[in-house]
Parts: sequence; C-alpha cells; structure tokens
Amino acid sequence: MLKIPIIFFFLLNYCAYSQVRSSAYRGDMVEEYIWDKTKVGYTSVDKIPMTTKIIFAKEKIRLKKGTSDWRQNIWEFSKIELFGDKQYYVYYDERRQKILIDYNVSEIVYYYNWDIQTERHLNIATYRNLREDKSILDEFQKQFPSNLPSEKFRIDYNKVAFYKNEIKDWTDLEDGLNTFVININNNGDIMHIKANGKNVIYRKLSGVEKGNTSRGEPYQILKALDDDGDIFSFQIFNDPQLGLKMIYGNTAILFVKR
Repeated sequence: MLKIPIIFFFLLNYCAYSQVRSSAYRGDMVEEYIWDKTKVGYTSVDKIPMTTKIIFAKEKIRLKKGTSDWRQNIWEFSKIELFGDKQYYVYYDERRQKILIDYNVSEIVYYYNWDIQTERHLNIATYRNLREDKSILDEFQKQFPSNLPSEKFRIDYNKVAFYKNEIKDWTDLEDGLNTFVININNNGDIMHIKANGKNVIYRKLSGVEKGNTSRGEPYQILKALDDDGDIFSFQIFNDPQLGLKMIYGNTAILFVKR
C-alpha cells in the first residue's frame, strides 16, 4: 500500500517558489492507486509501462498518455509540501485535481476523482522516471502550432506614423522611440513602452496567424485589447523596416526602425 501522508506537512514560505519550471518531460511508467476505506490509505491497483509526455507552463499542464490525445488543464501553484525527505510543489487545476511534482526525483503524483462525501480524491496516478525532453515541445507545436507560448523578445522602433481615414493616407514619419516586448507571459501578452515613457500592457485575445503581403513580405497578426479597453489588430513584420502596425478599423499606427 502506498504510504502518502494525508494530514501532516510543512508549508514552506511562498517566496521560495518563483514559477513553474517550464519545460517538457518524458516518462515510461504509470502506477495507479485507489483509496481503500478499510485500510485508510491508497492501494496500488496497476503498474503500466507506458510512454507519457508532459509539458509544464506557468498556467497550464499538458499531458499525453500512450497513444491517447493530449489533455490540457489550467493549474495554479498552491504551496510546497514535505513528505518525509521529499519536497513536492503542489498545484490545483480547474477540476479540483491536485498535482504534486518532485523535481529532484522526476516524479508527478496526480490526485483525481474528487469525492464530495469523503472530501478526498479517490484515485491517484503516479508518473515515474521522468526526464527532460524538449523535443516534445517541437512535436506538440507541429500538431498545435498556436497553443504553445513563444519565447519572449524585444524590438525597438524609432519612427512612428498614423493612418488618417479622412485623407486616406499615412502621415509623415516622426521621431519617437517605442519599445515592444512580445510574449511577456504565458498568455502571450505584449508590453509597450511608449515614446513618452508610459508603460502599458496589451492583452492577447486570439491565436497568432501567419501571412504574407501581396509582395511576399511575411508577418504575424493577432487580436489584442489595449489599455483603453479597445480591441485592435496587432501586426508585426519580420522586417523591422516594415515595422509593426496597430490597426483600429479605418485607422492605424505604424512603428518602424530606420
């Protein structure tokens, strides 16, 4: 029978935790447990050699067991628990499932099937022999190209122009240093440090679409929410001289590097 402490644990200072160690892991063993009322503990019922693929991100955990489809859960860090000599990072997802991660021995303990009457999880799946394997990120991204967060990057533009609907044309380029930091968090939000020094955040609302202009110039575009609560299209070109556009219906702002 699996001896997992149910009540007693030490709660470490929250400051000891910064964020989930975002990466991908591959395992080769899953052990299933059920709650045994007579023994007042969890009993092992199956031990299955099985390839598991797991992706950690700040706000989500993604899991693939064997040949099954990928599953995704939104999770939130709760605390750090000590069970004997093992230290577990504890998370809860939107379905009240409890996830314990031991980064030292590469093990995940997944509590699920919450029972209201007994106020406990009736099942546990333990994923063992995990090892970091970043090739899983590439594999997942090929299957779901818009679901994985991209790396954070910064780009500076020193010129700005405005499209005026009343004249159906762009104004002349003006001096103005504007900095954008793309993918500042797991949602892919955008930070804009304006020429006047004001710092604002644009909330990403959609997936990223890739395209090319009629001249073959590649770009990426998404929907975002600005600091005034208005929705706009955020279009960024691969070529910084073509720049970045914030498009609001019949008006737009252009940032370029010259």
